[in-house]
Amino acid sequence: MICIFLCETPLVGKSTVLRGLYCIDHVNHIRVNGSENFDDRLFTIADSLFAYGDYYAAAIEYERAYFLSEDPLSRVVANLHKIQALKQLGEFAKAKNDIQRSLPHANEPSLRLQVLYEWAFCAYMAGDYSEALLATQQVNHYFEDQASRDMTKLIHALSIMQLEQWDSLIDFIDVWTSPYVFAAGDTTSEHDIRDIVDDLKQVLDRDHRPDIRSPERARTYSAFVPGLGHLYAGETGKGGLNMLSQALSLGGASLLAINGYYISTFTVGLSLFQSFYFGGIKQAGRLTALRNERRLNEYKQTVGSLLVGLDEHMQQVRSQVADYHTELAFEETLLALYDFNFWKADSITSGILAKYPDQYLSHFARTNFLWWQIISQDYSLQAENQYKESISRSMSLAKSNAGVAISNQHVFFLISMYAMQARLDLKNGAYIRAMRNGRNAISHFERSRGKEDEFHGFLLTSGLYNYMTDQAVGKYPFLKIYSIFYPEGDRELGLTQLINASRSEYLIWRTEANYFLMRLYLDMEQDPSQALGYASWLTGKYPSNLIYQYYHLVILKELGDSQDIDDKKAEIRSVAMNHSGVTEEQRNYFLELISD
Repeated sequence: MICIFLCETPLVGKSTVLRGLYCIDHVNHIRVNGSENFDDRLFTIADSLFAYGDYYAAAIEYERAYFLSEDPLSRVVANLHKIQALKQLGEFAKAKNDIQRSLPHANEPSLRLQVLYEWAFCAYMAGDYSEALLATQQVNHYFEDQASRDMTKLIHALSIMQLEQWDSLIDFIDVWTSPYVFAAGDTTSEHDIRDIVDDLKQVLDRDHRPDIRSPERARTYSAFVPGLGHLYAGETGKGGLNMLSQALSLGGASLLAINGYYISTFTVGLSLFQSFYFGGIKQAGRLTALRNERRLNEYKQTVGSLLVGLDEHMQQVRSQVADYHTELAFEETLLALYDFNFWKADSITSGILAKYPDQYLSHFARTNFLWWQIISQDYSLQAENQYKESISRSMSLAKSNAGVAISNQHVFFLISMYAMQARLDLKNGAYIRAMRNGRNAISHFERSRGKEDEFHGFLLTSGLYNYMTDQAVGKYPFLKIYSIFYPEGDRELGLTQLINASRSEYLIWRTEANYFLMRLYLDMEQDPSQALGYASWLTGKYPSNLIYQYYHLVILKELGDSQDIDDKKAEIRSVAMNHSGVTEEQRNYFLELISD
């Protein structure tokens, strides 16, 4: 049963616990991104054979690619492909030997982690538990981050269990769970982890371990008292039968001797007695060994199931920890961007991406950083391509993580992502694509409608939707035909919702609402005097933000106060020249904007 939780192959079942199990898709990603000189022609036949299910032939072709490739990285990848084929064939002993030849060449961290994981996994499946432990220990040696170490923790624990090092397993469980069980924690998963740990420690207590009996002692007992060794092994019936067999054979030999059949006494009677006697001794030892094996297997099954359950619940806690850290990093990124500290925002988003590459908020934080770069400097195709790649990855992860019971926060971020995609499309004049992304945003908006009091972030999305929908239909009558397919907007309600958001205690909602109200009153309502209040709040709160300062300047120009205009230009010039978080490109961009 343990194998089911360790291997994602038809041979041994579908994995549900070992997060980070590397498979062909991940290896293909490395092939594309890891080596520019990779000759994919070497893999064409092998990949086709693997996809067809001929794993034996695929393993041979991957070995050919390994042998013919000149690039060390390509050879590592070829070997990893071969390991996947060997796993499908159940040849774990060969796989564990072959994977080790890639260790000296797997210098890139993610590739080395994959090689070490496959080594540990294949060693465990091959029954070489000591070698599996060696591989997991190397993971701890080479990688300091918790996520990498967690990949092989279950294999490590199961290997200790198979080696019957019960005291070591108790110590390891404490080390394994300590980063995820918090004194102040109160989540269901954390309680479940504590319960499973308590159950494990109770099962692993010396008083609950299986009673292992000595086969040698069983043989000794049977040598002196026939059947006693069987009783020691827990086989009462077989012990009684052996005792009876020996008694009958000895009685038969005695009868033959009494009746003068001396030859038959030795050849038949005593021969049978000797067979039953020595056979009973041997059987008592074998039955004791079988009893021990059965008890140990049942015990290991219990412990293994608890370890697998522990790993499953720890994955949930790890996910909660990852959610917490990525949410915190997302907030810190926006606050750094509001302060126009691009160096800090770059550092935060790079760090959280490295730590949690599978979390959509890690990528969305980076998306926001890239968007602010785009709007705060001259056009850069590289920055735009990076933005598109980042938001595409964010969307992919967010949609894959969206279940039936999707959270309000998740809905909010999905709406925001589609809106940001549409934002760039509109900026580039791609109106059809913008409408498609807008339609996707609206489909999620319908989930959020009416929940503004429940989640204040929806005051932003609902406010913008209600305002823009009503204003757009009024300004462009031809859009009425499209509006019948979507919820009706309400300009006044939209403004009210945005004003309520601008009074939120949560600084990010307040900041975003003030910005949008400033832009709506400036661009849509043509009311710069109303926009001025929101601009003043933004520049007062974030004096280093050159975008907010620039729009404040635009509003002042609309109002026509020359003295205030000159003062604002001087303020912008001072920030651009002196703020350490501004890049050279941004500095020149804003100095040129105010030069007219």
